[in-house]
Amino acid sequence: MKASRHQTQLDGVAMLLAKFVQGDSGFTAVPTNEVITVNIGSRLRLQGEIEVTDQWGRILCRQNLVNTHSTITGLRTVDTTSCNNTQRGSFTADINLAANPVVFSPVSEGPGQFSMTGTGCTAYAQEAVKVGCDIAVRASQFKKLTGNVYPPVVVNGYLAFEKENGSQSTIGFGDIVNSGTVAGDFGILQLVTSSRRYADLSNGTVQYIADFAGNRLDDLSGVTIAPLMRDVLPGTTCSVTLQDSPSIYLVRYWKQGEKKIEIRSFTLDDMFVAYLMYRAHETDAQWVPLAKVGWSVRGRAKLPDEQEKSNKKWVVDSAYTRLTQPTTAVLFPEPPTWNGTAQGSVLAEVPQGQDYYEAKAHVPEG
Repeated sequence: MKASRHQTQLDGVAMLLAKFVQGDSGFTAVPTNEVITVNIGSRLRLQGEIEVTDQWGRILCRQNLVNTHSTITGLRTVDTTSCNNTQRGSFTADINLAANPVVFSPVSEGPGQFSMTGTGCTAYAQEAVKVGCDIAVRASQFKKLTGNVYPPVVVNGYLAFEKENGSQSTIGFGDIVNSGTVAGDFGILQLVTSSRRYADLSNGTVQYIADFAGNRLDDLSGVTIAPLMRDVLPGTTCSVTLQDSPSIYLVRYWKQGEKKIEIRSFTLDDMFVAYLMYRAHETDAQWVPLAKVGWSVRGRAKLPDEQEKSNKKWVVDSAYTRLTQPTTAVLFPEPPTWNGTAQGSVLAEVPQGQDYYEAKAHVPEG
């Protein structure tokens, strides 16, 4: 695996190798100036080595380079200590890539160049030596959006965004190609970027069920990344769809102290961002986003006017209700970040078996 030769004082031959590791599975030697292929989300460490042999091929010295300068240029990487602290361009200067692994982000473009300058086998090679190799990054991709967000209807006591037959709205990504070198998992992670849900009461006041702006994890039933398409082999095409139905439970009253006040209307105004996520089947590989789409729903359920309210049934306010279909996707976005969860931000709820909302105790966000 000779890559380059370094003439030593003793006329020995120095062979320089770049070593890398994905996860902690062990270093693999790669000749200098060859190409290392990695998958997005891969955890990668790099190490230089010098080996000095005499003219008969006997090893005189073999040592890892003591790193004095490292760079990865032409690629975007993420420090594994924080997936949210992205670095654009290159790692330089005092970064010891043997000790500080990096993760290649989805927008990395290859080939990039890794180089390390260091010292080793100084009895034979007194000057600093340099080892390097090219890096090619394999990124999975998708070709189209799938699914639809349906107009809202009132179903079984809910203002819900779904078909009249109860089938739920869907947000999905289709024709996803695993372009990596190993099998991987695909999933959808959704954030609620704002939510305003409130009830107008007959006494002229407004009571909020949710009221926030800023990223919250959509954590219905504790699900964070779902659904999952597991074990997708390299070169395989698949689709992932998330069923979702933003809704408000419709009841007749709001409880204030011991008094129950009639509710005249409910309003729901939610905005979402759904991320297509990918994780390679490698040790310590990280989930990385391939694409994101935004969508939103806005609806209102109200009681009929006084002259029509004999049946007291909720109806949809068609003048207010609307939805925004996702039409385009942002490719290779920044990793999703959030502060708290949507469920942890709920301000009021309906006690089990009751016909009223009441303010709930504060739940710490997490």
